[in-house]
Amino acid sequence: MTLSPASAPAGQPVTARATGFTPGETVEFQWSSPAGSGQPVTTTADTKGATKIDITPGTTPGQYTISAKGLTSNRSASRTVTVTKAEITLSLSASSVAAGEKFTVSARGFDDGEEVTFTLDDSQLGKVTAKVARRPLRRPRPPPLVPSASPLPAALRTAAPAPPSR
Repeated sequence: MTLSPASAPAGQPVTARATGFTPGETVEFQWSSPAGSGQPVTTTADTKGATKIDITPGTTPGQYTISAKGLTSNRSASRTVTVTKAEITLSLSASSVAAGEKFTVSARGFDDGEEVTFTLDDSQLGKVTAKVARRPLRRPRPPPLVPSASPLPAALRTAAPAPPSR
């Protein structure tokens, strides 16, 4: 198994590539650390017995183990990735604004619960408490269907379901 990169700032995904599984086999990936672990996620090995997945380990700096296990063959592999403190970045919604015009300031890279003070020309604008977005180890699911307020077109309301293919 390989991890790329082998060291990443908190919140950055790591690509895990694993080989040696049975073609078509379900492979379970999971990350773990002394502080806990992520939810397992599965992929399917390709025709050569290889698979890959992007994983975002925990947000606390430290050593994390990423493991892969074939659910049929019981073959397994693991590697360690180092999660470093995220780089602190600041972004603005506009590069310039007129006096009195509103703009948005966003900051990333702070620890969960850390107090962050925003200043402009030595004047304090405000304080906020950082909240770290937790990214579970799961594949994204499509959003749920939302009923529409408009009725279905007549062609869709009267269409018969297609017969099952044989």
